[in-house]
Amino acid sequence: MCGHGRKGADSMKNRIKIIVKTSDNDLLDVVRPLVEDEGCVCREVGRCGDFLDELSSGNTGLGIVDLDGGESDCVDELKDIQRASRDVPLVVVSSDQTIVLGRKIHEVSVFYCLTKPVNKAELLQVVRAGMGDHNGVPWRFRARIRDMKWYRENIPCMDVCPVHTDSGRYVQLIAEGKLKEAYLVARSPNPLASTCGKICAAFCEDSCRRSKIDCAVTIRALKRYVT
Repeated sequence: MCGHGRKGADSMKNRIKIIVKTSDNDLLDVVRPLVEDEGCVCREVGRCGDFLDELSSGNTGLGIVDLDGGESDCVDELKDIQRASRDVPLVVVSSDQTIVLGRKIHEVSVFYCLTKPVNKAELLQVVRAGMGDHNGVPWRFRARIRDMKWYRENIPCMDVCPVHTDSGRYVQLIAEGKLKEAYLVARSPNPLASTCGKICAAFCEDSCRRSKIDCAVTIRALKRYVT
């Protein structure tokens, strides 16, 4: 683990490096000084291939991957990086907070996910946790469990639903034309999904975050349609 606050004491080649894949200058302005203050070297790359090249040279303690503005499908890039860096914890950064992307990232098994704009204090905690063991438990055996406060703040439609239906998930599946999958998601926690599509009080619509932009998603009507 790199020493906290150590600056310039070690030669560049002996210092642990943190690889940052991004084209976002605002993100780099946050990450670069924080990494250097931790006594590590910040390697900035813009392409997946460059990330893999840096990784192959060794001495990597952590990887930070910005999913915005990728060369191709961002999750495919992440899978390529993860396969090559199984012993290096990966931190994912994205401005996309949809449940669908969250599920895909979870399947890749990354160390932590951050949403933009990145909070400096949270990033510092993540870097320090990822760079070493915590109570003797390697990073790959640790998990951050989301509490209900996080769900209330980030997925209010799911939180206020009496049976906690993942409405964001089935709405996205309907948009993708995957009606069978959408039906299964809607019905999974609720055997009366078709009835609720007609008479539900639609607390999810009252809490829909889309209303902060223009108007709430018509979740109840979509449930009625798919069930």
